Amino acid sequence: MFDYALIAGLLLFFAVGVLSRFTDAFERDKRYAHFTLAAAVAYGFGGGILAAASPAFAAVVFGIVLGVLLGGKIDSRQHGVAVGVLFLTALLLNTAPLFLPLVCFTIASFLDEDLHELAGKLKTRIKTKRSLVETILGSRVLLEASSLVLSAFTGNWVFFGAVFAFDAGCYFVPKLANWFPEH
Repeated sequence: MFDYALIAGLLLFFAVGVLSRFTDAFERDKRYAHFTLAAAVAYGFGGGILAAASPAFAAVVFGIVLGVLLGGKIDSRQHGVAVGVLFLTALLLNTAPLFLPLVCFTIASFLDEDLHELAGKLKTRIKTKRSLVETILGSRVLLEASSLVLSAFTGNWVFFGAVFAFDAGCYFVPKLANWFPEH
């Protein structure tokens, strides 16, 4: 049987990833500054809806957000608004994430942010062609790897699908648009 709710959820994860990148781009490019807050509210609301849709989705959403928060990477008003809208929406819709996946995704997201920052420091310090280690560290692969391992271990492939859809929105779509500012 085809699960339309799952497909809709994965498409919303993709859209939230796209909107989070749009928020970053609109913040940097003053021509689109008037869209920044709207994009932030939209991706916060989408994340809240996803968190309320299922405990597995909630674990992914909250794990990513908590990891980024713990890493101190919510560094703009717009992203702060998005996180606030996300938590408010999830609270109002009575969300309950799965505990162990939540912990796993929080740790992976936190470590991904730290490794990404370390890769940036290596790049500026060494000033040579980007090495394989820098590429791996800068690619934020821990979240994807943890979702793959968790999905294989539990048999619940929603974890991997959700992370993959979100990352597809965050990383692949902007590469297709020439006008999009680089991350």
